Amino acid sequence: GQHVISLLSGHLGGANELSIKIANLIHGESIITTATDLNNKLGVDYLAKKYYLNIDNISKVKNINSALLNNEMVKISINSKYKFIWEDLDVKKSYNKINNKSKDITVSNNSVTIHLKPKKIVVGLGSRKNVETISVVKAVKAALKILNLPIERIDSLATGDMKHKEIGIINAAEELGLPLEIVPTKLIKDFNNEDINYSNFVIEKFGVPGVCEPSSLIAAGEDSNLIFKKTPYNGVTVAVAVSKN
Repeated sequence: GQHVISLLSGHLGGANELSIKIANLIHGESIITTATDLNNKLGVDYLAKKYYLNIDNISKVKNINSALLNNEMVKISINSKYKFIWEDLDVKKSYNKINNKSKDITVSNNSVTIHLKPKKIVVGLGSRKNVETISVVKAVKAALKILNLPIERIDSLATGDMKHKEIGIINAAEELGLPLEIVPTKLIKDFNNEDINYSNFVIEKFGVPGVCEPSSLIAAGEDSNLIFKKTPYNGVTVAVAVSKN
């Protein structure tokens, strides 16, 4: 019981990360055999997992990762909004950065090309009345720190229309440089999702089960999932949802 072995889908399925977590819990050792990890290189599938990117053709991942292992020239075409991904890759001098205006990210080596499409990530917010801007900003940053995501990877903030005049939330969105999506109360009231935490206080006050979780899920789109459940921070509640595609 001293070793935790990652067998399948080390990157996209999260087996490598999970084996490390379990090993830490049992004070054991994680055994990871993924070639890119063994050679201290970041695979394109690792980046897709970490930053919630869809890969158009998974069968090509092996080609790109092999090129990385062999220190071959790999080009990445990326919008400046996602420059943090380039910074992850910047330790590898064989990369060439090309800016474009598309949100899609292209990684190529010779004739092999992979397209990475960012999923929509939304931070849902609820708060007490007259919450301070700094409290909202700190709450968002605290959640993203746990998720290990930079603010630039977030597409928008969202809250219910019962909070649409909350100055602290409005100003926080402006300070963070993110659009604020206001979700109608009726949509929240009619929204069903088994992952939502029901709040008796919110139900009594607004007639809806919650604010931050349903707002994030609705704004992220149909079949979206919570990657960060409702968590309170000094008068602010935060949840994070990611779109299916």
